[in-house]
Amino acid sequence: MPSFGPSPDHVELQQWLHTFAAEVIRPAAAEWDEKEEFPWPVVEEAAKVGIYSLDFFATQSFDPTGLGIPIFMEEVFWGDAGIGLSIVGTALAAAGLASNGTPEQLAEWAPEMFGEPGDLKIAAFCSSEPDAGSDVGAMRTRATYDEATDEWVINGTKTWATNGGLADVHLVTAVVDPDLRTRGQASFIVTPGTKGLSQGQKFHKHGIRASHTAEVVLDQVRVPGRCLLGGKEKLDARLARAREGREGALPDLVLLDLDMPKMDGFQTLAAIKTDPRMRRIPVVILTTSRARQDVARALDGHANSYVCKTA
Repeated sequence: MPSFGPSPDHVELQQWLHTFAAEVIRPAAAEWDEKEEFPWPVVEEAAKVGIYSLDFFATQSFDPTGLGIPIFMEEVFWGDAGIGLSIVGTALAAAGLASNGTPEQLAEWAPEMFGEPGDLKIAAFCSSEPDAGSDVGAMRTRATYDEATDEWVINGTKTWATNGGLADVHLVTAVVDPDLRTRGQASFIVTPGTKGLSQGQKFHKHGIRASHTAEVVLDQVRVPGRCLLGGKEKLDARLARAREGREGALPDLVLLDLDMPKMDGFQTLAAIKTDPRMRRIPVVILTTSRARQDVARALDGHANSYVCKTA
């Protein structure tokens, strides 16, 4: 019989994390929840034993069973949700970097997100906005390219950002082409001490209070071109594909009511007939019997046409 239980390695991982949560996180939970501050001493201890580290998160993320991260989350958050999120928060930005950055960017910035024991670093993933939470298509933060200086200029406000304003490295999503909505966005690394980046209001929450949550304000923030994740060549190619799809996409079906006022249906039919790509698209025409002869002439040669008589 195959075993559906955890492997010996997963059991060992669970026990190790549970011990840390019981002996280090739980005793400190009430203090840091009351302070509503980032629990630096606790995260320092997590770094010393190897839990808060790039290597640990990378190892668990690439676990072929997919169980490493859930086990980690369950045990650390059993200790305390606020402290748990303080330990995990940096991984949100690291995941964005791993998903969109080049190998060179990953090698440069991932270590800067975690630091090392005695010199801790943290990172923040900044995507949500006051008017754009789950609806990323409503994002307003803009990034424009200054070709003369090879810099991106970012303006906007992010909200509900874990470690926001406190982080050493901020990963910020922004709109580069508003006409493309979600397809016209990109991600940027904002480095420590960058002029124009500041913390807005800090949110005082009903729970998970040891996790720092705040607004991040970007006012004429300039970042070097190399801080665009993926690079400009890749971005330009992606935007070009998106624009081509937006302008050149064909519909699945054309529905025309030739009897509607102010609708030049016959001109539309002529355009359909002259565009060879449209011969693959079904055309459904709603019309009265008086117009059927004209419709038949207009659609001569178009195989996928259907004329429906209306009252």
